[in-house]
Amino acid sequence: MLTRLSRALVGLAGLAALALFVSLSTRRVGYPLELGNIEGMMMDHIVRLTRGQPLYVPPTPAFVPLAYMPLYPAVVALLAKVFGLSFTLGRLVSGLAALGVAALAYGAVRRATGSIAFGLAGAGLYLMGQGVARGAYDIVRPDSLMLLLAFGGLMVLRLTAGTRGAIAAALLLALAFFTKQHALLFGLAALAHLALDDRRRLVPFGLTLALAMAAGYAALVMTMSPWFDFYVRDVPSHWSTFSRVRLVDYARFSLFGQLAIPTLAMTASLAIPETPWRGREGIWMWAAVGAIGSGLLATLDPYAYFHVLMPTFAGVAIAGPIALQRVGERLAGMGARARALVLTDLLALLAFLPLFYPMHDLVPHPHAPAARAALALRLRAVAGPVMTPSHGYITTSTGREMTWCILALDDVIRARGNRLLAGDPAYFDLQFESLRHGPRRPTLFTDQPLERLGDVSRPLWVSLAPHYRLADSLDVALSETLRPVAGNRDAPRYVYVPREEGP
Repeated sequence: MLTRLSRALVGLAGLAALALFVSLSTRRVGYPLELGNIEGMMMDHIVRLTRGQPLYVPPTPAFVPLAYMPLYPAVVALLAKVFGLSFTLGRLVSGLAALGVAALAYGAVRRATGSIAFGLAGAGLYLMGQGVARGAYDIVRPDSLMLLLAFGGLMVLRLTAGTRGAIAAALLLALAFFTKQHALLFGLAALAHLALDDRRRLVPFGLTLALAMAAGYAALVMTMSPWFDFYVRDVPSHWSTFSRVRLVDYARFSLFGQLAIPTLAMTASLAIPETPWRGREGIWMWAAVGAIGSGLLATLDPYAYFHVLMPTFAGVAIAGPIALQRVGERLAGMGARARALVLTDLLALLAFLPLFYPMHDLVPHPHAPAARAALALRLRAVAGPVMTPSHGYITTSTGREMTWCILALDDVIRARGNRLLAGDPAYFDLQFESLRHGPRRPTLFTDQPLERLGDVSRPLWVSLAPHYRLADSLDVALSETLRPVAGNRDAPRYVYVPREEGP
């Protein structure tokens, strides 16, 4: 009786997590402002694709792309031609993809453990990562779609036994790579699994994955311009720096913090004679290794934000409950079976505790529609060009010209040694010259005073100070309402206009 009750509580916790995620995402999907500060920049990528404009172009004050692969904005842009362009559409793609990952987690854990409750726990643990990841699951960004394709490929590999399944899995993982580069680690995890347990399919899978990625990459370089390679490979490879502090923080606060119980369960399962990385179900332990590798890779980026924990949550949410069940069964086999199973269930329940509270920070502001209308009115009242350097899509959505954003600009500048700046160290100084002098200089709506804008790009923004004057500022209440729910929570506040130039 007690074991049935404890197992039922595990299933209910998973269902509660699902209900909480769906309820919160339903409130967020139609939010008219940025939920996270990257959403506007991703929307500008989508806008360019809907207009037939190239995505990967030389950085100018008109646009600097983010260092992301193109599949996610391409999917949303394709849908936007049918349903219209909006934050809502991009969030639906991400939110449904997140639910798809949860469904895969349920299926993987359910099949491996034989327990519906543990399957629900795996799905719920993944969805509760939404709070720790600061709401990145259901916003306009590529991570959820990448994980859906990557874990979809791993599931195909798990459920099939022939060459066709291996090829299909490799193609899905290649698509995941063209959604976000970190999917490569899941491809490597699949190769490790096949090398140990299914060598007959290793060659067709590996060849298909390598050929699909190489051919797709070459095609994108040819069709999207050589700047594609600059943004998705050259820039990220030059901003990476090793940091012991970031590495320790990832282990302390993520793996052995919010995910302590599933991580410790995976660690304990290594002592079981039936090695957890072998056999058909061993693919999920390798997936967790790839997911943790993605988290470790993210520690090389000093600007990495909490969204980088999403792969870790996906891998550990599957491998953790499977390992916990295995450890429980092993303890049960040593005697006191009922107590061992109840203890296992209690540990599964405790795994949810650190994850529920962070969700409360993701509720959107109730007065956002009015704030969005007030900001649009202010922007439309400006006679000349307008730039909101900390936010994308604001100008575009109000009929203004697209302009670059500080985050993407800083990404390129901090990637010291990239081929653009190696060939022309003064490149961005020359780009800023069009903001210092000349006709049609934009009015700037900034989050911070001009001399505090940017990070590595700050000297360039400071160089504008003699050429601009503070003319106005937005109402404090309006600016507070405009703050993104998560991420960099600064909002437009200061209004700078160009100083008149002498004859």
